Amino acid sequence: MSHLRCYQIWLWVALFMWGWQSPGMTAVPREEPPPETERPAAGIPLITEPALPILKGKLIIQAQMSLDCLNGRFSGSWKRESAGGDFTFLNMPVRFDYGIAKGTSVAVRIPYVNNWASNVDQPVQGQRNASFGGLGDISLILKQLLLKETDNRPVVAAYFEVDFPTGHHRHLNPGRLNTDLLGNGTYEYTGGFNFYKKIKPFDFYANLWYSMQTTARRDIEGPAVQKINFRDTVTLNLAAGYPLSKKVTFNLELYSQWDGGRLFGPKANISPEALMGILPEFEFTLSKQWTLAAGVSLDLFGKNIEIRYTPIVTAIYSY
Repeated sequence: MSHLRCYQIWLWVALFMWGWQSPGMTAVPREEPPPETERPAAGIPLITEPALPILKGKLIIQAQMSLDCLNGRFSGSWKRESAGGDFTFLNMPVRFDYGIAKGTSVAVRIPYVNNWASNVDQPVQGQRNASFGGLGDISLILKQLLLKETDNRPVVAAYFEVDFPTGHHRHLNPGRLNTDLLGNGTYEYTGGFNFYKKIKPFDFYANLWYSMQTTARRDIEGPAVQKINFRDTVTLNLAAGYPLSKKVTFNLELYSQWDGGRLFGPKANISPEALMGILPEFEFTLSKQWTLAAGVSLDLFGKNIEIRYTPIVTAIYSY
């Protein structure tokens, strides 16, 4: 190929490129794929589980502190009764969420628990005051995105959780007034769905779960062991968030649980429980990495269950 021919080819290429970029023939910019949706920070809202898994390769660490103040019991007829003393329960779980694949994340929750009892109406072994603390039941969580959000459809994610009986639950000391019971003593399996929908300016969340537990074994007087067949539980949590500013959001949660029969295993041998309550809270976005949230949960209605008022504070760090 002669040098003249080469020059002609380069000239045509230059003219073509100049004409492509000239007015009236503007190049069509390459469309970049939309960024993958980021989930809300783990644990926001405080009780209702967000639907969106965290992004692949991302890690979120959440440290929470809640202080349950027992204020009585709900009877089998939904009436309030005395708690029989002053009882307080401190729960401090640390949770690690990690995105293992696109639309899939896993989490582990490791709690420290400390219980106090004082001024008990009916002393045991002469004791009216006691306290005990240690490791609670560890949880392993898997979240899988099923449907992405559209104009007419919410985010839908599958939710699976297994609780392991790592909290102290055997060889209980009656003189400790049950404060040394730090876990359920069962394997608990939970499955269900999480939902999320943004309707500006609100964010809406929902959980619908079903939980089953294995038989628990607790020590009673002497060498005997009591077997407890817990009932299956349906959990329904609802939450709505409203931004007060770019850095402050107000959330209101409605939490509830309802006991039923058992799908598998022996017949339940405890009374059915039910609970409904609300949790107003504020979320503060300090930076891209740090988020704080605080609120107080209030048990409003229930059956065969304790009444608790619980201040909750959560700190979240995102890598």
